[in-house]
Amino acid sequence: MSNPIQLPSEVRAALLAKHGRLRIMLAVIDRLASEVLAGRKIVTVLEIAVGNLRDELQIHQEAEERALESVLPTIDAWGPVRSAQMLRQHAAEHAELAAGLAEARGEALARAWPTAAARLRKHMDDEERGFLSGEVLRDDVVTVGPTS
Repeated sequence: MSNPIQLPSEVRAALLAKHGRLRIMLAVIDRLASEVLAGRKIVTVLEIAVGNLRDELQIHQEAEERALESVLPTIDAWGPVRSAQMLRQHAAEHAELAAGLAEARGEALARAWPTAAARLRKHMDDEERGFLSGEVLRDDVVTVGPTS
């Protein structure tokens, strides 16, 4: 079954909703990491939550790239350039984010978490200001010359 063609605004809304879910996961892990650092014996819960986030990030990255590969090249004259830039940045940034989440364990993970979370939040903020912005992913079509 193929996916129906989506308008740029629909792609944007879906990806921003996924960012919202990732931000909720980040907030939960923020709390868990703080509790581990405060001495609560919940390291395993923290590690599971970070593992779930890592899995969700991988799924999100793949879905985001698929969705944007089909939309970005078509939105304006800069679309193909923007699409290529997004794919290059994504590969490097997501690999770095995943590595940062995979390396530490136990209390070291709780100590490293604020830096990893800040990087991920910055990554999403940058995407939302860049190729996920309403100025980029919009449904209006601008034409030059006569149309029929």
